[in-house]
Amino acid sequence: MSKIRFKIDWFAITVKGVGDMSLEHEAGRYWNLFFEEYLGKLTRLGHGGRGYKTVFTALGGAKVYVNPVNELNHYHIEFPATAVDAMPREVLRGFMRELDYRENREGSGYKVTRLDFAWDYINCSPSDFMAAVQENRIRTLAKRSTLKFDSSPMQEREDGGIGADTCYLGASSSERRIRLYNMHGFNRLEYVMRQDRADAVAREVLKFDVERWGGLAVPHLRDYIDVLAEPESGDLADWWEELIQEVPRAFLTVTDAAEVELLRLQMWIFKQVAPAFSVLVDCMGEGVLENVRFYGSFRDRSRYEHLLKNIKPEDFSPKIEQAIFA
Repeated sequence: MSKIRFKIDWFAITVKGVGDMSLEHEAGRYWNLFFEEYLGKLTRLGHGGRGYKTVFTALGGAKVYVNPVNELNHYHIEFPATAVDAMPREVLRGFMRELDYRENREGSGYKVTRLDFAWDYINCSPSDFMAAVQENRIRTLAKRSTLKFDSSPMQEREDGGIGADTCYLGASSSERRIRLYNMHGFNRLEYVMRQDRADAVAREVLKFDVERWGGLAVPHLRDYIDVLAEPESGDLADWWEELIQEVPRAFLTVTDAAEVELLRLQMWIFKQVAPAFSVLVDCMGEGVLENVRFYGSFRDRSRYEHLLKNIKPEDFSPKIEQAIFA
C-alpha cells in the first residue's frame, strides 16, 4: 500500500487593508509577490460575488475578492485544492509569516476562514468509517446524528473504477467536519475547518517549517476525533494508528495548475462534445473545424480569460494529450 500522504487541500483567508493603499492594489501586490509565479496573473471577472463588488480569478480556481459591499476595509483570497497543489508549501508559509509580521507591526489583522487538512491512501474506506461511528468505535466532539453517507454505485472514479462513496461526520454548518471519500481511487480523509477554528489552527501550524505540518496537524485532528479498535477501548484502530504515525513523512508533489485546467477542459470536450463534433466533420468535411474555432473566438470567452492570459501554445505540455488518450 502507498504511504499515507498529508496535504493542505483548501485555504481561504480574509485580510484587513492597511493605510491608504487601495484594496485592489494591496491584494495585487501580495499576489505578485507570492502567487503569480505558480497561478498566473489575476483576471478581473465582470461581476462581484460573496459580498464583494469585484472578483479576480487565476489558474487552479484561485479567486481574490475585493471592495466589499459593506465598505469595510478587507479583501478575501481563496485557494481550492488545485491551486494549493500548484504552489510549493513554502509559499503559503511565507505568506502567513508576512501577514503575521504585518499584524504585529501595524496592527492590520487577518483571519483564515477555511483550512482543510487531507490524508491520502489511508487504510479505511468510507463504509468502514461509517461502521466505526455506528458501532461507537470513536471518541468525538461531533454529534452522531450528523453522520451522513452518500453512495454513487455507478459513478466512475478517477482511477477508472466504478462506484464512489463519501462519508461525513459533523454538520456542514459547523466549524469542524470530517469527510472520507474514495472518488480519486484511493481513500482520503479530510478534516474541514472554518472560521475561528480554521484561524486558530492555521496560526499554530502553517507558520512553521512545512516538514512539520503533518505532525502538527495530527493533535488538532485528534482533538476532534479518535477511532478505536473496540467500543470504549483504550486502543486505537490499526488504520488510525498508522495514520498518526505516518503522516509527518510526505507531502504531495507540486502540480502545474495550467496543465490541470487544460486537461479538465479537454476531457470535458472529448466526453461531451467529441461524438457530435465527429458527425459534423464526417458530414461537412474538416473545414468545419476552422469554422467552429472562428465562431467560438467571437463568443463570450470571459470564463476562460485566465487561461488565455496565462497559457500560450508554446507552453502546452505533451503530457496533457498523452493523459487524454491513455
